[in-house]
Amino acid sequence: MSKCIILLCAQEEFQKDAFEALQLQKDAKTQRIFQQINMIEEELASLTLVELQRKEERTDDEIVSRYSL
Repeated sequence: MSKCIILLCAQEEFQKDAFEALQLQKDAKTQRIFQQINMIEEELASLTLVELQRKEERTDDEIVSRYSL
């Protein structure tokens, strides 16, 4: 009977350790995903800024060309 209890306790400990390892892997993966999302957001913000600058330049060029005629 005591062997069964010892086996059950060992199995429970193994399952606990396995679950903890899976949680740590999941946390690391989640962290990498958040870092990638942040990087993408920063890149999109930079692209948006560049696009706004280009739009402003085109508008300025249009104004200049209208008044230079």
